[in-house]
Amino acid sequence: MTDVSISSIRGTLILCDQVYRTDQGKWVIAGTYTQWQTPNDELVMHSLQAYVRLQVERPGNYPMRLTMMDRGAPPNARPMMEAQIEVVVNESQIPVFEMGLHLPELRIAAPIPAKDRQVGSVLALHTLLWLTVSGTDVASCNLDFLFTKPMPLPPTE
Repeated sequence: MTDVSISSIRGTLILCDQVYRTDQGKWVIAGTYTQWQTPNDELVMHSLQAYVRLQVERPGNYPMRLTMMDRGAPPNARPMMEAQIEVVVNESQIPVFEMGLHLPELRIAAPIPAKDRQVGSVLALHTLLWLTVSGTDVASCNLDFLFTKPMPLPPTE
């Protein structure tokens, strides 16, 4: 395992609908966001993706972990999602390593069922997704889940 310090590795983390690399080597990041909204009792995210960019000073093996936590939960609460991968950075990738990740399906339950919410209300579940590489937190982003109860539509004649 590579010995790294906070000064020797930096990172970027962007949540998106789609991330891919073109034939010319350019990364395309489409549909970035920091919140999702639904009137339903559960929000299911089938295709959550992330763009990860690491700046490292030397080649090596870099264990990487993405963790999503409810920011309102106690510190000892279980993560809502965790994904781990071992990144191997070779000499030709120094100083920048980039990748796109397909994250596991995520199911978020509303704190209060839709039938019990007040009309016009918005309930927010605030989460933090952070990137840890070789035991060092290098990037993070907020992702808020909003559960709404829309105003009823006026009757049509």
